Amino acid sequence: MKRIILLVIILFNTNQIQSQNYLNESARWVQTYSWTGFTSNTQCRTTYFFSGDSVIHDTTYMKLFQESLCYFTHTEYDSLFQPYQIIDTSFTTSFHSLIREADKKIYRRSPSSSEYQQYNFSLPTMSPIDSVVYGSSCSMNSVYILDHDTVCIGNIGRKRWRVSQTSYPLAMYIIEGVGPSSGFLAPVCRNGCPECGYSLQSFTLNGDTLYHGICEISVGIKPIDQHVKFGQNQNSLWFDMDDDSCIELYDLLGKRKISQVVKRQVEHPFRWWVLTMEFICIELCRELRF
Repeated sequence: MKRIILLVIILFNTNQIQSQNYLNESARWVQTYSWTGFTSNTQCRTTYFFSGDSVIHDTTYMKLFQESLCYFTHTEYDSLFQPYQIIDTSFTTSFHSLIREADKKIYRRSPSSSEYQQYNFSLPTMSPIDSVVYGSSCSMNSVYILDHDTVCIGNIGRKRWRVSQTSYPLAMYIIEGVGPSSGFLAPVCRNGCPECGYSLQSFTLNGDTLYHGICEISVGIKPIDQHVKFGQNQNSLWFDMDDDSCIELYDLLGKRKISQVVKRQVEHPFRWWVLTMEFICIELCRELRF
């Protein structure tokens, strides 16, 4: 049995964030708002998007607009005191505010007001929610960001922190570069409005839609032996050898991760996925943490 060394370079896609902005003019949030009263209710679907920019005191901001379709339902009574419902609709498009980002923080202002920090995505776990989100509507020091997993925008991974529970939760997660799962600029807690509902429906950036799952992994390979066949699906690698061989996988720092015997002309998958911002390789039901 011969020994073959394969240099496999793993590039974790969240590293791209260091050189890539959270937001650009392609960003779009689609979210819902609801309010339910005794005899009336409101249902709105809003899209936030950027169009153009503005410079204030040598600082460039993106112009944030909102497009909303709302249904307003209320109950009326006829002459016999029988109830019936009336539904009104409203469709509006309007300028909302000015947005910029820097150092994993998102800032917001209006043309006539001072700038303030809307989101801070650089804080560690167990940070109070009010230090992460401006206007969270949560009681002070009662809600914290907890452990995180990963969500994806195309092949780019973003952190998704769990939010500790409250009596009136709206957002279950805070998503890096996106905002609460209740929606962009939406509150995290229901304090002051228990009958209100907010929900982020989708977020897109550069045509890619945010999803919770497996981010694509970029892999470069330099086989020393030309008799090695190599394949890559979105979330797995496989090798097919002409002879029984031993494969070693190394990370970017040169540390050996796997040494495995591979049988001739048999595809051997090595599956990868992103979990808590680390790579995990499962090979023959054995978990190896990178």
